[in-house]
Amino acid sequence: MSLDFEGREVRIERGDTIASALYRSGVRTLSRSFKYHRPRGYYCGSGDCPNCLVTVDGEGDVRACECAARDGMEVTRQNAWPSADRDVLAINDKLHWAMPVGFYYKSMARPKFAWPMAEGFIRKAAGLAHMSTDYTPRDLPLVHRHPAVLVVGAGVAGLSAALAAAEAGKRVLLVDEGAEPGIRVAPGETREAIDRLVAAVDANAGIERLASAACVGFYEGPMAVVVLPSEVHHVHPEAIVVACGGMEEHKVFERNDVPGVMLARGAARLAGVHGVAPGKRAVVWAEQAEGLAHARTLADAGVEIAAVVVAPGLDATGAPGRAIEGSIIAAQGKKSL
Repeated sequence: MSLDFEGREVRIERGDTIASALYRSGVRTLSRSFKYHRPRGYYCGSGDCPNCLVTVDGEGDVRACECAARDGMEVTRQNAWPSADRDVLAINDKLHWAMPVGFYYKSMARPKFAWPMAEGFIRKAAGLAHMSTDYTPRDLPLVHRHPAVLVVGAGVAGLSAALAAAEAGKRVLLVDEGAEPGIRVAPGETREAIDRLVAAVDANAGIERLASAACVGFYEGPMAVVVLPSEVHHVHPEAIVVACGGMEEHKVFERNDVPGVMLARGAARLAGVHGVAPGKRAVVWAEQAEGLAHARTLADAGVEIAAVVVAPGLDATGAPGRAIEGSIIAAQGKKSL
């Protein structure tokens, strides 16, 4: 199986997302930044950042790290000309001194005709995907649900909460936006715990589990809106448990946005889930034990761990590579690390 990437055939492996397939094929620049058109690469691996937004079969702003790769799909990068690898508007990065926050409103407020003349160009230069005006919204069937408990998120916490509620005699609806629980989690203790809990949940008659079901909002009632590929559910529970997990903190240091700098969970997902080594050598910055586990996942995938930078007080016993107490102050590289 393969997908069409800007006229080039890219092979697809079982379980691939668009991002993992492209990374395996050597693609490192997935997009350009919104304003200054700096190169952006694979970063979080969980759909929480804008780095891997691409156009798929004409639909813009698709999260490449979350979208399953399918045979025959057409994928193009966006917000760059003539290509994301060589973007003419990267000159904006040299002119950042002339383009402070809100410069377009401040500098073109007078005379009044200036803004209408410049608006079209600015929006094209700073926009993301070019959306078709012929798009027709899908009309999905609406289903009303009335469980006693709605649990959002099928990680360790969500699965445990669903089991506890069911054991207390409650009817439980468990929803998760992933195709399978733990699909983003690299092999290890957490993934093993998720697999055990999923087996217990699926064996419990008091729990209904929905996959590929994104909870997009909560309203008075309470009422939650859950969107599935083929229908929309309005859920009216007595109680709601939100167990969507935590996001990694994006650290601030010089050139922290160049391709090759990525969050540890994203790197571990590439290596442990998709079998793609993020690189030949890596430095891992760990402020808690989870970071050390990700370093071991990378090492198991054949990545040389040049150093593990640990926060003061973190026990780095068993960490692969040389442990150094400190922090990262800069990354070197213009187009990539």
